[in-house]
Amino acid sequence: DLDVPNRLPAVKVNQDDLRQIMANLLLNACLVSPMGGRIQVQASHSSGQLAQSSRHDSPVPHAPGGNGNSFVIISVRDWGGGLPVEALGQVFDQARPDRTPQGLGASGADLALVKTLVESQRGHVWVETESGVGTTFTLALPIEKPG
Repeated sequence: DLDVPNRLPAVKVNQDDLRQIMANLLLNACLVSPMGGRIQVQASHSSGQLAQSSRHDSPVPHAPGGNGNSFVIISVRDWGGGLPVEALGQVFDQARPDRTPQGLGASGADLALVKTLVESQRGHVWVETESGVGTTFTLALPIEKPG
């Protein structure tokens, strides 16, 4: 499912990096989703401070740079059953233990690259999960000041 408004503010990002970010997140969602399952991609504009994660009382830091507190938010959600809480701290680790936690489809390198590329664009990425339901990876990219 694709839920993207017709007009979003422009963000100044490296297009190849953004393609790689989205490819890795979509691959991860495909790997954990059951055959015929659903994957949802949403994009929106946020012109306020990034909120705290609603599922895990961990704060989502303010992404530096850009136009104050204005972001384009992109989320990739799967219904692959979610991650165990103990796996959340390992999601973006390049060197994971031999066994990838259940509910996490891509290798550590794929998601570590997502984090590195998002942060190189002065953005932030985080993950939320609901046990037995699915996982959402969200990234916030700062909107550039016009001019």
